[in-house]
Amino acid sequence: MKSKIIIHGGAWNIPEKLHKAHLSGLEKALKVGQKILKATDSSLETVLAIIKNMENNPTFDAGKGSFLNSRGEVEMDAGIMLGDDLSAGAVAGIQNVKNPIEVANLVRCKTQHVLLVGSGARDFAQEQKSLILVCVV
Repeated sequence: MKSKIIIHGGAWNIPEKLHKAHLSGLEKALKVGQKILKATDSSLETVLAIIKNMENNPTFDAGKGSFLNSRGEVEMDAGIMLGDDLSAGAVAGIQNVKNPIEVANLVRCKTQHVLLVGSGARDFAQEQKSLILVCVV
C-alpha cells in the first residue's frame, strides 16, 4: 500500500488575500512530510514534522501564528494519536511553548494521561529537558 499525506491549513473562512500564503505554507509542510516519510517510513515522525512546520509558520493559527484570546494572550491546543496502539496525548490552553505538538506527544508517551491543560501542561513541558520553551507572541 502506498502512503498518502493529507494536510489542511485551517477550518475557517480564510480571506482571499491570505490564500497564496496558506497554499505556500501547505506546500512547504507537505515537502517536509514527504522527506521525513521517505527517510523514516514513520507516520508518527512524519505527522510531528508537518505539524511543527506549520506551528513555526505564522501563516497558520497554530504555534507562532496563534490568535490572541480576549486577554491578549496566546493559548494553544494540540493533540496526537498513534493508530498502531491507540495511544493519545493532548494539551489545551498551553502557553509559552514553541511547539505544542511536541508536548502533546510527550503526554502520549511519558504519562498515563491523555490531556493536560493550562499551567499543568506548561509545568509538564518545563519538566521535559528536550523542549525549549519560548514565548510565541
